[in-house]
Amino acid sequence: MATIAAGDTNSYPRRAEPVALPNWATVTDRAHMVQRTYMDSFGSRHSDTRPDAALIDAGYVDLARHAADHLGSNGQDALAATAGFDKPHQGGPQRIDRGYTAGGIAAAPEHVEVIDNEDTRAVSDHALLLFRFHRTRLERVLAQAQYELCAG
Repeated sequence: MATIAAGDTNSYPRRAEPVALPNWATVTDRAHMVQRTYMDSFGSRHSDTRPDAALIDAGYVDLARHAADHLGSNGQDALAATAGFDKPHQGGPQRIDRGYTAGGIAAAPEHVEVIDNEDTRAVSDHALLLFRFHRTRLERVLAQAQYELCAG
């Protein structure tokens, strides 16, 4: 089914990115560390990338990753940090806000941007994510999805 979903995931991308995952040995906010990590069966703590992994394995597309890989200059800053800018005690800036799509919509984005400036920081501790879609391609995908749903 055609889907666009975005939000604060409070977790990390599974695939390596320009912004390194936190070094948990240096994070002083222990409650934050416990919330953003998990313990494996051997007692080792890991950054929680499981939500991203589950969505990607289920066939969803991370819009920022897609933009960085396929949209050239229209996706060059898509993998920028979205939160944690003034929180070194929590591991510093990270890309925890993400958008995902399924059902063919990955063919429609034309620009993905993280907007981090004085205005966004004045109202939130998260950057603004901007996803711009090519209208005709999006309409085609949605029309096809609607036809497939009605055909059953």
